[in-house]
Amino acid sequence: MNKVRKFSLLVLVLFVMAGGFLAGCGDKYKNMSVTSDAQQGLTLYVGDEEANTGKITFTVNGAGDKISTDLVFSFKSHEEDRIVEIVDPPEKDGNKTTVTLRALDTSNGGETTLVALTKEGNKSTSVKISCVIKANSMKTNTNYKPLIV
Repeated sequence: MNKVRKFSLLVLVLFVMAGGFLAGCGDKYKNMSVTSDAQQGLTLYVGDEEANTGKITFTVNGAGDKISTDLVFSFKSHEEDRIVEIVDPPEKDGNKTTVTLRALDTSNGGETTLVALTKEGNKSTSVKISCVIKANSMKTNTNYKPLIV
C-alpha cells in the first residue's frame, strides 16, 4: 500500500510540474507587432534632388522590457534590380526606427518593397516604394500627319 501511495504522489507531482511548466511557457511575442507611418507606400522621384529622398518610421508595439526592438531591413528585389537605397544608418529612438531612403539616379523607375523584420520575435511589416521619373519637357510634332486607311 505504501508503494501505491508513493507512486500516486509521484504521478500527481509530475502532473502539477508539467502543468506549471506548460502554463508558464506562453508566447512572449504574441502581443508584439511592427507598424509603419507609410502604410499607403512611399513615392520617390528619380533625378529630382528635393523629392528623391524620403523617410519611413517603423514602430515596434507590444514588446516587453526584455525584448529587443531592433529591426533588420531588406528589399524584395534582386541586388542588380535595386531602385532605392538606405542612405544613412537607421535612427533609433526607443521603440521607433526611422529609415532614410533615396531613389537611385541610375534607376529607370519601378516599384520595390522594403521589409522590416524584428531581430527577436520574427514580426515584420512591409512598405511598397515607387520610383517615378518626372517628365521635364514635352514636344509636339506639328508636321505629323496620321495615316488614315
